[in-house]
Amino acid sequence: MPMSYDYYHVFYYVGKYHSFTRAAQKLMSSQPNVTRAMNNLEAQLNCKLFIRSARGVELTDEGKMLYSHAEIAFEHLTLGETEIAHVNSLQSGELVIAASEIALQKELLPALKKFRGLYPGISIRIGNHSTPAALDELRKERAEVAVVSAPQEKVPGLHSIMLSEYCDLLAAGPFYAHLGHARCSVRQLVEYPWISLQRDTETFAFYDRLFSGWGLSFEPKLQAATMDQVMPMVKNNLGIAFVPEFMARRAIEAGEAFEIDHSEAVPTRAIALFYGQRKLLSPAARELIRILQEK
Repeated sequence: MPMSYDYYHVFYYVGKYHSFTRAAQKLMSSQPNVTRAMNNLEAQLNCKLFIRSARGVELTDEGKMLYSHAEIAFEHLTLGETEIAHVNSLQSGELVIAASEIALQKELLPALKKFRGLYPGISIRIGNHSTPAALDELRKERAEVAVVSAPQEKVPGLHSIMLSEYCDLLAAGPFYAHLGHARCSVRQLVEYPWISLQRDTETFAFYDRLFSGWGLSFEPKLQAATMDQVMPMVKNNLGIAFVPEFMARRAIEAGEAFEIDHSEAVPTRAIALFYGQRKLLSPAARELIRILQEK
């Protein structure tokens, strides 16, 4: 004989709380209705599920066996309900992201293309920031997630996930073609005009530390707000610059710039995702994080 789902629903809560009364309260029903349902279930299964006493209800061996399966079933049902609510909540809303230019181009744009295909109803606002400014937006809860060039030091108070690494190359415009004839050292280039991001950026801090390790001072003559401004400066012969390889490659292949071969090793850099430790992430933010980690 097929069993009623309602009986198992009631049984799960009686077994969970060891009480007919508390199960009735949870189900917004009455204690007599719960008792009747459990009597019917015991009759249909032809076994005793409960030992009733003045102290409450205990499960029999058969009851414990049935409850172990009911518990798993209800966990799956709850998970299914949560997933449906999650999908429904992605039909509309807004996601605010703080991003650095390098991270935007390397990681965020491909992820957003997929995200928009899946959830066109979500509005997206992206702030273009330096890494310190993006993390500050996150701390002030003006953004839910930040995708940035990873700082060298651990960032307290925020969760981080490393997404990928990238390499910089030293690029110059046609005016400096003579620098491409032979390998040189960065020390030989310090008198040339250097281009960099501004002092309040992670990129400036990275090269300031690197040059210091080489026994040199990093003193760029031109400073840009975002990395997408640097390559046009390089192509127009305003100076030389360390630029992410993936951002410089097209200009190099087009003959608008070239790579300077230098003897110093430049460490790889990382793109990282950050989000707050306290605030509960929205379904949209959780889904973007999932997509970013898929690659």
